[in-house]
Amino acid sequence: MSFFLSLVLLAVGAPVSQRVTSSAVKLGEPFSYEITLPPSSGGVPSLQPIQDWGSFGLLEQHQTQSIFSFKLQLFELGKKKLPELTFSVAGKPIITVPGIDVEGLGRGEAKMPASFEDIKPVKGVSVRT
Repeated sequence: MSFFLSLVLLAVGAPVSQRVTSSAVKLGEPFSYEITLPPSSGGVPSLQPIQDWGSFGLLEQHQTQSIFSFKLQLFELGKKKLPELTFSVAGKPIITVPGIDVEGLGRGEAKMPASFEDIKPVKGVSVRT
């Protein structure tokens, strides 16, 4: 009965928090994504396998009780949505967390000098002999 009750509480809208270290990241630079699920008396939640991360690359994944941490990279410019993640307890899906937007920024242009100097005439250089 308590297992069923915990499933209902999660499904009905118990708070789920998710955050990224930055909502705008440079292409290829790692960033962190964390999802915290409410405690469940029915067991420890697990993440169902993710087939496709889309524009994102997964570097690391960790779980501590009901906190899931991911280290990711983004490989496309513009706003991209992280994939939906489905969590289960005892093999039964309990909640699907929608992805949040992360913006991919360019790596930056090479810095140009404020002004260019013209070609200067050759100067004599004295050399000690």
